[in-house]
Amino acid sequence: MRGKFGAALVILVLALTLAACGGKKAPEAEPPATPEAAATQEIATAPETAAAPETALPEKNICLYLFWSHAPETAQELLAQVQKGQKFSLAAREIMKPLPEGAARLNATCMPPNQLDPILAQHLQELEIGQTSFLFDYQDGTALVMRTTDQYWRQGAELFKQGDYVQAEASLRRHLELHPDATAVWQALSEALAAQGKNDQALEALNQALLYAPDNPAILNDQATLLARVGRRAEALTVYERALGLAPGSPLLMHNLAWALLEQDQELSRAQELATQAVRLEPQQPRFWDTLGRIQKARGEYAEAVISLHRAASLGAQSQGNQQDLTDALLKLPPEVVSRLSKSMQAPPTAKQAKATAPAKTAPPQSGDPMGAGATPMPMPPQAKQATPSPAPAPAPAAQEAPPQAANPQAKLPAPAPIVPGYYILVGSFRTDQLAANEMHRWRRRGQAVWMEWKQVSHKGDWVRVMLGPYQKRDDAVQDARTFRQKGFIKSYRILEK
Repeated sequence: MRGKFGAALVILVLALTLAACGGKKAPEAEPPATPEAAATQEIATAPETAAAPETALPEKNICLYLFWSHAPETAQELLAQVQKGQKFSLAAREIMKPLPEGAARLNATCMPPNQLDPILAQHLQELEIGQTSFLFDYQDGTALVMRTTDQYWRQGAELFKQGDYVQAEASLRRHLELHPDATAVWQALSEALAAQGKNDQALEALNQALLYAPDNPAILNDQATLLARVGRRAEALTVYERALGLAPGSPLLMHNLAWALLEQDQELSRAQELATQAVRLEPQQPRFWDTLGRIQKARGEYAEAVISLHRAASLGAQSQGNQQDLTDALLKLPPEVVSRLSKSMQAPPTAKQAKATAPAKTAPPQSGDPMGAGATPMPMPPQAKQATPSPAPAPAPAAQEAPPQAANPQAKLPAPAPIVPGYYILVGSFRTDQLAANEMHRWRRRGQAVWMEWKQVSHKGDWVRVMLGPYQKRDDAVQDARTFRQKGFIKSYRILEK
């Protein structure tokens, strides 16, 4: 028996490994799962400094800061601060702090010249980028404007996308000279610095962003991810906790906190709950499944770990770490379970197939406006001619599902029979495998682990069962089944124990 078990395990592991490598040289080892930041980039080596790029993207809009106040002396105070070398937006923020609401305002905008208020256009026409106007009467008060631009931000974003992190850094720094409280740009600068290996400077850039948006979960997420990258994992754990407290519905933050708890070997039960929530909310994310599988493996739940790690591999987690964790979990299973796995578990797709079907990156909460955290968008002036907007399409219901498709005569069953002990939700029984296959495809589009088995029913012949699972606890299966029924996915169900 032991010889058959060993042979089955070798066949299974070899099949998974060959499928993951696509028959070619294995990729270099990488961490089996990592937290995700707003934009994940590989670290590259680059010179410490670089001159700003000479070319700039064409100006499509006129950009400006507008400060307005009921009291002329308030506007005069801002002008004096700017003439002493203070940054326009920062000085305006400080001046507005003690004032009652509505006594002054700071607006920022970029708009086509033909939509700009003629009064503002008149005071901007003689200004160069970064220059400030003199005081002028405006809307029953006193105002002054600063001419600015968003071209450095747009150029920096484009250079970053192209992988030119040195020039991207230079462009983003030029934008921050004009907009020092632009949290989104500080965040982007941090990513450009980290991509060059300048982790200390990247952390400092995030600290600057947090000065102007201390409770922004996206920036906190990036800070924690960078702290974990440089080995400061205890600090990262604290920051992830804070970020999730500010955005408790974010699956990305749930995953990242679960990952941090696993790395610190703390509260693994809570880590598993968070990772489970994350995969339920974002079932197409391979890293989420990989982290869940690693946590289950760390807790000794090897059968569940095999399911999660195999799901991660099938979604594109083609790292050697994933394959090693899967092998380790398989070695802990009883021989009869491994034997069944070797016959019926589908191998993950090749690297080329995984790339073609890779899910979109999970987006974190928004980080801010590149024109600055202290300014609000400027409303369209009454005298400016507005184009008639086209009607917006009606939003789709939040839980809308794609309509069922007609049976496909060429459909093939996309999953084997259940082979891991646990609880399963029976969601349907069908007379033909074609009908069962279409039902399984629908559940897979919803991100559910779905299985089938042939069942001979007395006096009724052979039927194909479609089941979801496995679940370690019966209560979890019942809870999900009730949720599916409330959403209209099923009308009835049964809980089966395998």
